Amino acid sequence: MLTLFASRSSLAQRCTIMLEESALAFRARLQDPDRPSRALLRDKPPGRLPALVDHDGPFDRPVVLRQSIAIVLYLAKKTGRFVPGDPEEHARFLEWVMIIASDLYPAFTAHYWMNEMTPAPQAEAAEFWERRLARGFAELDDHLASHRFMAGDEYSAADIIAYPMTVMARRDFRAFAGQPLAGHRHLRRWMTAVGRRPAVRRGMTLAAQRRT
Repeated sequence: MLTLFASRSSLAQRCTIMLEESALAFRARLQDPDRPSRALLRDKPPGRLPALVDHDGPFDRPVVLRQSIAIVLYLAKKTGRFVPGDPEEHARFLEWVMIIASDLYPAFTAHYWMNEMTPAPQAEAAEFWERRLARGFAELDDHLASHRFMAGDEYSAADIIAYPMTVMARRDFRAFAGQPLAGHRHLRRWMTAVGRRPAVRRGMTLAAQRRT
């Protein structure tokens, strides 16, 4: 059995469509995003929505998973469906998942907030994104308190994805210059470890040579 904790949102719709397409037995428990259930908070302290609980996870242990794209990909792996097997199609699949995750959805969120949710777009938008970034860095610091790298003990593509953004926030963002990241010692330890890698140094230098 699967349980989806979600508020009414397009993020939740990603998950419910996938659950329906997969024909898996599940129950959906709609939540107030600011007041998630005690059961969810017990399983995952941040209480972020949507969240999926797979009561029949690998090795007969429950799996609790947050973030809509992660949930969709987990269900695809669990069922062996909706991921192309052809190598070229699989490459395109990954390309578009990443474009949606990193380009389209953040722009969608910002546009929606600034045009639909606030009477003072500039000030409110800046405050909104500042809070979101602060929360994200705090969660990352908490995660790195018990993990050497993003995915565990081994350096992975997840570290590569996260590192440039973190460096830029610490260096260039006026809202984060020095202060908020300075208190996150686990995040700073991780940044130092990743930043010492020769390939990371070369890659950061190469990409900094020109703006695209």
